[in-house]
Amino acid sequence: MTVHYPCFPRCLAALGLLLLLMSTGRASAAEQVLIVASQATINESDNTPLTFTFIRMTSVGDLDVNFTISGTATFEEDYTVSAPAIDPSLSNTITIPNGSNSATISLTIDNDNLAELSETITVTINGDGAGGTIYTAPVSSSDSIVILDDEPVLEIVLNVTAAEPATNGSFTVSYPLPARTSAVPFTFVASGTAIAGIDYQALVSIDIPANQNFVNIPVTIINDSLADDGKVLTVSLTSSSTYLIKPGAGIASMTLGNDDTGVTDVSSGPSTPNGTYLLGSIITITVTFSEAVAVTGSPTLDVAAGPSPALAQYFDGNGTTTLSFRYTVGPEDSSADLDYTNTTALALNGGSIVRAGTTNPAVLILPTPGQAGSLSANRNLVVDGILNGQKPVPGTVQSTDSHTSQCGFGQGISALLLLCMLAGLTLSVRRIKH
Repeated sequence: MTVHYPCFPRCLAALGLLLLLMSTGRASAAEQVLIVASQATINESDNTPLTFTFIRMTSVGDLDVNFTISGTATFEEDYTVSAPAIDPSLSNTITIPNGSNSATISLTIDNDNLAELSETITVTINGDGAGGTIYTAPVSSSDSIVILDDEPVLEIVLNVTAAEPATNGSFTVSYPLPARTSAVPFTFVASGTAIAGIDYQALVSIDIPANQNFVNIPVTIINDSLADDGKVLTVSLTSSSTYLIKPGAGIASMTLGNDDTGVTDVSSGPSTPNGTYLLGSIITITVTFSEAVAVTGSPTLDVAAGPSPALAQYFDGNGTTTLSFRYTVGPEDSSADLDYTNTTALALNGGSIVRAGTTNPAVLILPTPGQAGSLSANRNLVVDGILNGQKPVPGTVQSTDSHTSQCGFGQGISALLLLCMLAGLTLSVRRIKH
């Protein structure tokens, strides 16, 4: 018959040490007692019985040994003691019986479904036994077993970056080998400046399949016509009782690639600082794109400068990121803070604006007037195309020194000029349609 002793290698080493101590005269007359664990570590799912063995050199008489159980593992949650009946919260006693040189505590590990760090069970020999029995622990007064948690430790990394027009991306979620024989469910949240349903298709929940230690979360790009560079998608693993998240590896991000060139800013050129611009003044308006563009023809920009829009004509910027438009202040033009008419004020007018070096049309949507990036938000350009700031009434001639003569045009323009010159006035003449 074969007898199995779980702690045999460790116990044999401890016994040899006791013999050495006694042979060298270092052991005292008191009993020498050691505590030895059957193994140093155990996986949570391992059903191997565990033992802590108390060993003495002699086998004469009963020897009561006091001990305590401690550690980060929780009694009746992470392990149970099958023999003898003890209370880990108290100091307990075990008896090495007459005729024996050892006594054993037997434990069983509970395989729970909680994601935990490694935990320890420690047994420590305390002071002299009951009834005045004397013993010492000259070499080792405690020993421990480490329970290795078997829940997976997940991490997420960027795998492939998604980009317009049709490059889909992915994130990879994995745990260290070996792969499990059952699927590993996990949860995550998506965030960032990229918007599901607009920039990419909404992400769906997924498990790591059985017999595989990783899975890819697919990111399907949506090819829009917006110049929205720099959109970021971030995926974060969320906590669970069934897995751990590797520290510092629970979040991954990608910046979605964009193939559209569009307007980022509208302002005025260096020759057009903030100020007031009168009739005949030339205002340069600049339109900046996210990338260099190529221009053909004569695009225009509708300017909100009076009862009806005025046109700013393209004149420079081909092959660069900034196009320049020229607007001349006309009669009746007036604005307290000049801007273009609306977000579609930039027109091709039979020409074209494309990304330089390609045939991809640029997106011509402008920032909303009055909002960030618009002309009025960037500059304060006052337009006054009405003479001296006063709107002439029908048949009125206004002079530069503010003298006004009410003369009907029906009387003849020549007579009007003659009379006014005789009055010593320097005049500007304008006919008002009505």
